[in-house]
Amino acid sequence: MESKASHLRVLIFAQNRVQPFTGGGILLGTLFRHVASDHLLFFHRDQEYGQASRYEEHRLVGAWLRVEFGTLARQLGAWLRATIRRPVGSNLRDLSSLVAGSSRFELPRELVERVRTFAPDIIYAWAADSLWAGTVTALSRKFGVPYVIHFMDNHFEMPPRNNLEQALLPEFRQRLNELMAGAAAMYVISDQMGAAYAKHWPCPYEVFRGTADVAAWPWPNMRNGANDGVFRIGFAGTLDRSQLEGLRMVAQALHRMRHRGRQVRLTLFLTESNRRFAEPILSTLGSVEFRPHPHAADLRHEFGDVDVLLMSYAFDAATVQYYRYSFATKSAVYMLSGRPILVLGPAAIEPVNYCIRGGWAAVVTEPDEDALIRAIERLMDDPIYREQLGRAAWEAGCLEHDQDKNAGRFAASLARLSGVAA
Repeated sequence: MESKASHLRVLIFAQNRVQPFTGGGILLGTLFRHVASDHLLFFHRDQEYGQASRYEEHRLVGAWLRVEFGTLARQLGAWLRATIRRPVGSNLRDLSSLVAGSSRFELPRELVERVRTFAPDIIYAWAADSLWAGTVTALSRKFGVPYVIHFMDNHFEMPPRNNLEQALLPEFRQRLNELMAGAAAMYVISDQMGAAYAKHWPCPYEVFRGTADVAAWPWPNMRNGANDGVFRIGFAGTLDRSQLEGLRMVAQALHRMRHRGRQVRLTLFLTESNRRFAEPILSTLGSVEFRPHPHAADLRHEFGDVDVLLMSYAFDAATVQYYRYSFATKSAVYMLSGRPILVLGPAAIEPVNYCIRGGWAAVVTEPDEDALIRAIERLMDDPIYREQLGRAAWEAGCLEHDQDKNAGRFAASLARLSGVAA
């Protein structure tokens, strides 16, 4: 597989850059490990993390936005009508989002020439919003090479939650249809997503879930928790509203348990921005501690301080709609850590259902605090059960999420779609 992609050159348009702090950044680094770093050219809109990079990366900036004023007028009119009907929830900050949703990025001349000199064989892109979908469509036409779209979450099927989304969604869907009409293929993160999206667009799909370096995660020979008498439940990764609500439910359960004399704590490994998001909700509960999110190379060591790893989601309809086809990027390293995994969330979403099907996690599928406490207490009190879950998850992770095997499959797919492998 590697030899087929040895000459492959890929132009990448993704909101994230390669970095170890978010699921998207980690995914990019693992998927492209079989393509030479100087054969990758990244355009992104990620934040700067103060780290050196071995890739050529360009951050798209506001000065490169080109507004489609007809689109802006339509969306502004839709927003105003929705605001008149329901003033609650609209504010002047929506105007910047309306401008972005009516725009495309246009690369400056020197970067267009840089891309032409780079001579990509294929474009790999995400399309999580109208701005990005429109940008990729325009640039794929400009450079005239095949492109593949990788869907990470269920964005375009989500019903609008507020006046702004009601105004933006029609243009986003239209731009996605235009984009997918010319795509060579789509990559998805679950079989459920592929089957559902294939009904929208007659486009071949391949499934690429999260991966990790299996060689860096041998069967654990690490300390079992922090050895201070406190049972720690750890969470690592990025946060959104749904996951934060799940963490709040867990923290409240632990707060009750501590009042009953159980020494248990929720340890959150978060970036600074995610910590600022979570602290107002969780810091009042004495069962929560915050730690900086470690680099990928340090995750295994840091996980040695916890007894259980946690995935958590809310139970509302918006969560089900958003996550029903999704895959939690953190799942791969969670599984390979050898730590038992506790999952809280509705069975209707793929991150939870994947764990249920695998049978290698303790899963609570109802917003029932007593059931959650019972699941935690079983994990605390039954070390054999913890060992069995950890071993089963590790074995499944080695089989399904080996990044070397999956990255080879990914590079071969890109090469085949671009014609390089022919």
